[in-house]
Amino acid sequence: MSLKYAVLGFLYEDAHHGYELKQRIEENFGEACTISYGQLYPTLHKLADTGYVRKKRESGKRALDKNVYIITEKGRRAFREWFENSPKKNQFSIKDEFTFFLLFLGKIKPDKTCEIIKKQLSQVITRCDRYREKLRRLKKERRNSYRVYLITKMVYHLEAEIKWLNDLIASYSEHTQR
Repeated sequence: MSLKYAVLGFLYEDAHHGYELKQRIEENFGEACTISYGQLYPTLHKLADTGYVRKKRESGKRALDKNVYIITEKGRRAFREWFENSPKKNQFSIKDEFTFFLLFLGKIKPDKTCEIIKKQLSQVITRCDRYREKLRRLKKERRNSYRVYLITKMVYHLEAEIKWLNDLIASYSEHTQR
């Protein structure tokens, strides 16, 4: 995901503080996209430097003043241009810790390996169930159709991972029994 365009997209909808932007991104993308302030604020500064957003100081209700970020017309044009330039690159990523674990399966005892794979399966099932529940709620509320599409995509990916992990367990069990 391009953080730059996610930020521009949310600012296209409304002006936000950095904290609110982080919340909106994580609320909409869930576990699929967590960002740090160390990623967000440099992105906001670059967007301001290019004239895509501007900062407005706002008095803090409790303590410090806050910066509100507002998309400029130049930023709106850049976002529309990016948005309309389809299709987007669909990137398959396997940069998770479990994938690296798979590279070294032969280094630990087979029974321990199977136990670890089953724990992974359990975690993925739990995540998938959470997204299915979120999807049911969104469909029931009949709002945020783009979120429905996004969460549906997450569910499909997690269901594929569940199938793959079940296949891996079956294959690994068969392999170790020989």
